[in-house]
Amino acid sequence: MIQQVRRLAIRGGNAEALALGGQALERWQVKLGPDHLQVLSLAAEVASVLRELGRYQEAYERNAETVERARRVLGEENEVYLRCARSLGTDLRILGRYNDVLDLEMQLLPLHERVLRPEHRYCLIIRNNIALSLRCLGRFEEALEWDEHVRAERERLYGHDHLETLDSWFAVARDYRRLGRYEDSLDYIREVTEAMARTGQPWHRRRLLAEADLAVALRRMGFHAQARERAEEILERHRALLGAEHRQTLLVATNTIIDRKLTDDLAAAQDLGEETVKAWEQAAGSGHPNILAAKANLATVLRHRRNPLAARQLNEDCLAGFTAAFGELHVSPLVVMTNLASDLAALGEVRQARELGEQVFRLARQVLHERHPVTLAAMSNLALDRRAVGAADAADELFQEAMAGYRESQLSLERWDARQAMQRGRLDVDIEPMSF
Repeated sequence: MIQQVRRLAIRGGNAEALALGGQALERWQVKLGPDHLQVLSLAAEVASVLRELGRYQEAYERNAETVERARRVLGEENEVYLRCARSLGTDLRILGRYNDVLDLEMQLLPLHERVLRPEHRYCLIIRNNIALSLRCLGRFEEALEWDEHVRAERERLYGHDHLETLDSWFAVARDYRRLGRYEDSLDYIREVTEAMARTGQPWHRRRLLAEADLAVALRRMGFHAQARERAEEILERHRALLGAEHRQTLLVATNTIIDRKLTDDLAAAQDLGEETVKAWEQAAGSGHPNILAAKANLATVLRHRRNPLAARQLNEDCLAGFTAAFGELHVSPLVVMTNLASDLAALGEVRQARELGEQVFRLARQVLHERHPVTLAAMSNLALDRRAVGAADAADELFQEAMAGYRESQLSLERWDARQAMQRGRLDVDIEPMSF
């Protein structure tokens, strides 16, 4: 029964898995008692299915209770406890508690390796999850190291086209994109989506997410029309299969705001942005990093719709939220600060824009690197703000440095953002919401 619930969920049959598992769990709890090994094992499966269906609070509450029971009854070196604890980590990540989940996973890894073996599937899952938590915290180089290790092990054990190997290729593609290696990222995610189609994967949540990620990778490379077309298609597929309020659907919508903006459909971008912010607030409550991401993306649309004051207010709210969650040394507050400087410039507050731009430039070189696209955008915009306050020599020097950065990076001067920078236009940067 437990294995059947798991198999149904893996194949995307989450409603069927919940119907089967939920009914069995109710009967077993009465017959066997809440502390029985099989009851705890099935409870962990049911919690995972609840999460897949978007019932996150129920999943978290069931997992938290099951973890405590399993620790007390079975001990921390029991496989059922380890499975429950892994699942609880995913719940914490969904709630935006990234430091808490990283601490938990770092404690779970040696336990898993002691109970199982370092190359065991579940040990690799923990390593994969540690990389995901690091990515959420903006520690992209570290995430890439963990993901590359897991990818190599999975490919050795399972082969290239196994779903978990493809998950690792997908993770590496995301790391590359966060590191500004856009071309590499696009190559990797194309391979993932093609392999999923080739092997006949159903439209489960992981395939949907990979296809949505391909749209983001296309956008990062400047293929805006292709990105928009794919994003709209996969957003509708998410709504049909997962529901409009599912958090993964909202992840896709948060990215699609920018696809609409970059194809000059500003009214539709604003409509989607406002709808998505409201839906995130209902789904996750105030202050979640993904709500802030949706607000930040909406703010860039509002400025382009000639409402820089509303954009400024949204960005100031986002900056406070991201700084409280992550501190200054994280890419998300840097993105918001870059766009906030553009809001200030649009409002005529050029000195404030220049001061904020100087701060962003200093932090971006510390958090990212000299040739990262966010750093180059900050440099290009700061050159404009230096010129606006009369610092022409400093502006020219920084402009030339930014152009050299585009030439030497994977972006090149042929990319759309480099061309805009060359023409002395302001650059927007956007935020990809955190996945789980």
